[in-house]
Amino acid sequence: MSKFITSYDQWLEFYRKDKLKIWIRVITSDNTEYYLPEFLQWLELKQLCEDKKLKINKVGLQYRSHSIEVDTSDADGVYLVRSLIGVMGENSKQTITIGKLYGSIIKKTMWITPELVEELSSEDTVEDSFKEALILNYEKQTGTV
Repeated sequence: MSKFITSYDQWLEFYRKDKLKIWIRVITSDNTEYYLPEFLQWLELKQLCEDKKLKINKVGLQYRSHSIEVDTSDADGVYLVRSLIGVMGENSKQTITIGKLYGSIIKKTMWITPELVEELSSEDTVEDSFKEALILNYEKQTGTV
């Protein structure tokens, strides 16, 4: 596992080196803040949450001084995935989708990056989503999804 950035001061040090990076910010049930510079760390955080039986209380994105935050404390799990939207003859848009799991339904919001503008909202089943991008609420999880 890679070393996580878990303090504002550590994050500020990295941020000053690359101010154009989009950051994923997570607060877990043990009140630890995680600043993820790369999406792949989300997959590592999934394992950490499973091992320590944690849940994600908040997840957000930050680009420069603009940030969005989603309260996920009432959700059964949190979904986060990168994607591209493309239309023939136009430039592709990079996006990050954040979702909250309720039962077997994920309520998703897609954000255009780096602007962090909401593109669309949707609801999908777990079966129609990328399961590897889903971090369950391990504090109350009793079954499997």
